[in-house]
Amino acid sequence: MDFNELADVFSKLEATTKKLKKSEIIAAFLRQVKYQEIESVIWLMMGRVFPSYDKQNLGFSSALMIKAIAKCTLSSLTEIHEELNKVGDLGDVAQKILQSKKQATLTSEVLTINRIIQNLSKLPDFQGKAAVDQKINTVIELINNAYRKEVKYIIRIILEELRIGVSEGILRDAFALAYNQAKSEIEKSFNIS
Repeated sequence: MDFNELADVFSKLEATTKKLKKSEIIAAFLRQVKYQEIESVIWLMMGRVFPSYDKQNLGFSSALMIKAIAKCTLSSLTEIHEELNKVGDLGDVAQKILQSKKQATLTSEVLTINRIIQNLSKLPDFQGKAAVDQKINTVIELINNAYRKEVKYIIRIILEELRIGVSEGILRDAFALAYNQAKSEIEKSFNIS
């Protein structure tokens, strides 16, 4: 599944504060998701790449993200810091700078949910002197291939600050709506108490 479809869902979720509406949006989307991709979709909706029980950390700080944004947009660090002070969110900053960017990437591949997970899952494995450059280049590759609306969500997921208001409870309710199961059955299958 294309990440663009999930980014659309994120936009809808971000636009409402109503929990029931969020559950309905997620339920409608889950009905379209292939079984093999449901787990990845759930973790991304929670703003994670790894399950909560997995102790792996992406190890990507805001400072590294600023460097990555600067490198792929050919902007200065000062320009990004100034925009960050105005906007307050690096995902929004990157999206705004990329919208004003004059030169478009010559080639880009459609980002899929699996590709996002695969690329970001590599970040904790980079070690040694070249680790920072490898991490930045991995993120730049995703940003350069992303549609403008996808960029902010990719950055937010990497920084673990998705800010779309989705909790485990909302996801549980969405599963119940999507698959017409009682909440208690969903809780048992996902070990949620």
